[in-house]
Amino acid sequence: MKAILTIILCSILFSASAIGVNVPIAANGAGEIYNANVQQIAGPGDTITITSTNFRILYLRNVWGTAENPIIIRFANPTVIGQSNGGTRNYVMWIGGYHWKAYGENKVTLKPRDTDTAQSGFTFGESHNFEINGFRVERCKAAFAGNPTTGGLRQNLIFRNLYARKLITSLTGTSEFIYLGSTALGSLGAAWYNNC
Repeated sequence: MKAILTIILCSILFSASAIGVNVPIAANGAGEIYNANVQQIAGPGDTITITSTNFRILYLRNVWGTAENPIIIRFANPTVIGQSNGGTRNYVMWIGGYHWKAYGENKVTLKPRDTDTAQSGFTFGESHNFEINGFRVERCKAAFAGNPTTGGLRQNLIFRNLYARKLITSLTGTSEFIYLGSTALGSLGAAWYNNC
């Protein structure tokens, strides 16, 4: 009897720590998905599924997968992000961490309302070892942007099947499809990229 109980307890513990859990997330009442501590709800090998279809902003920080088991971020339905709360904002979608993969599957559009703008559509901040695949961006100054505030190497950035249109010109009269750099004061040479 003791051996059977031990096997059952071990099975329960193994199941509770299993890799590959699906974590559904929906926008709150303010039309936001904002989670600065993703490591508390998802770990290596897990999938975060966005279930909302039309909301204002998506912010996920501390998305920490591993090389063998990245965290997957996907969308359950065709989705438009950025369609409320007027004015200018820094980003429409922001993911920060390492060893993650975001799949828009060509059904996700990051687009402020026609009267609004954003500095970037999809910001990956100080992230490294990630893949962004299948997103559309409109009405932003930079479609996809990495703008770290600290120095160091950012490597293994994969960009696939990305689309941008109607980008807004910045103060310098330019817009950018992908921005890799740092606009922080005194940041010259502080961050560099490899294998992009």
